[in-house]
Amino acid sequence: MAERSLVFSNPQVYKLLKEDFIPVAADDWYQRRRNEGGALCLHAGGTLLGYNNNRGADRRLKMMRESLKKWEQLPREARSAAVGERGKIDEHDVRALPDDVQVIKVYPRVL
Repeated sequence: MAERSLVFSNPQVYKLLKEDFIPVAADDWYQRRRNEGGALCLHAGGTLLGYNNNRGADRRLKMMRESLKKWEQLPREARSAAVGERGKIDEHDVRALPDDVQVIKVYPRVL
């Protein structure tokens, strides 16, 4: 967790994220199952522009800048993506609870 705070407290990383990227936080369960964990820079259509599995600010900045260069090299018409119909759900990636599992909420308290 400390490494993550170091990356995002870096003023250059913060400036790039604020001015040139659209940050998205998502459940990475699917990416980890596909062995694609890490920071990804994607085109709106899903094209991978950059990837980094290191939380060091220098490496993350390098990946972000390289991704931004790739973005800027795209033709203007290629910088957007049409939203198509939802595809078929991949059964490999469905998270369903087994029949014998009960979901409960736990509210721990310090006494």
